[in-house]
Amino acid sequence: MMWITGALVVGAALLGAVAIVVGVRRSRTETLGDALVEADGEVVVEDRMANYFGLTSAHPWQLRGNGTLMLTTREIFFQRWTPAMVLRIPRGDITKVELVKAHLGKRVGRPLLKLTFRTEDGEDSVAWYVSDPDQWVRELPVATEVEAEVDLDTRQQQAAERARQAGKTTER
Repeated sequence: MMWITGALVVGAALLGAVAIVVGVRRSRTETLGDALVEADGEVVVEDRMANYFGLTSAHPWQLRGNGTLMLTTREIFFQRWTPAMVLRIPRGDITKVELVKAHLGKRVGRPLLKLTFRTEDGEDSVAWYVSDPDQWVRELPVATEVEAEVDLDTRQQQAAERARQAGKTTER
């Protein structure tokens, strides 16, 4: 008799888990449809499982969360699923695109896509974990020149080359 009760409990738990998975998938599909309708411009790159790491200007207790991130011809559009949130950044306002190890003290052990952008109140930044961050960096040359981080060795090589060039011009 006890095994029947156990089997019923396990069966109910499995049925509940299936209902949750189906509900989440349906919600994600509906949210993606909403995002595609709301986004301004033609979609260039998208990540349907982007993990939001927060806005620098927001309070420190803000929630991370998954959602749909899209780069369109006009904007960055992000729609977090739960709790629901929409973030829009016009492409012309983006001033820096970089890959970072952490954002707001949060990390996942893989590079995060970080965007710095202009707002009415000054500069702000946001980061996401996306499946192919290099693709986003390639596709995000913006109207203003994107600042690329150059490693120390490259800067030293460039400085040495400038010094050699300056030495050649002064010797003549």
